[in-house]
Amino acid sequence: MNKKHWAALLALLFAGATYAGPPTPNSVLAAQATAENNSTCQIIVPFYWEIGDGTGTLVSGSLGVDANGNPTLATTKMGVASSAKWLYGIYVVQIRGGAANLTAQDISFL
Repeated sequence: MNKKHWAALLALLFAGATYAGPPTPNSVLAAQATAENNSTCQIIVPFYWEIGDGTGTLVSGSLGVDANGNPTLATTKMGVASSAKWLYGIYVVQIRGGAANLTAQDISFL
């Protein structure tokens, strides 16, 4: 992934991240519509998404296919250039209090 992909992914992961209870029918539709239609999501296709809690997955979906043309699933293995970058990115977004608070310097490092 390049810097643009990482920034888009982190912004999606932490956009307004607050717990408001289990997904409602409207929130499920909103998550599906975002995954399918948001231009930021289109940058990172293929991907798998899910909403869950301590009991497991409550709703999930995917967009795109793997290298063999199969749907992208929770079990689909995807190459990540560096897992340390992934962890660092999540850490920075949490420290800053959300993706909206990332500085230009943060984004350049991510």
